[in-house]
Amino acid sequence: MKKAEGELVVAAWPEPSRLPAGGGQAQILVRVHKRGGTPYPGVEVRVESSEGTLYSKGRVLTTDASGMTRD
Repeated sequence: MKKAEGELVVAAWPEPSRLPAGGGQAQILVRVHKRGGTPYPGVEVRVESSEGTLYSKGRVLTTDASGMTRD
């Protein structure tokens, strides 16, 4: 594993932001960029959930050229 050079900014959010009372599906989006806004591709990310299941089943995801990944 290689340590990132410089400071990273990480943001994560669900889409949609709310589920109906009966439940449903949502995507968890993760964006990683360098300070100043340059996307950071190739960052390994692991998403965990206290409820429900994840498509990745907890496997490591990697950010794409735009610094994004989703589960």
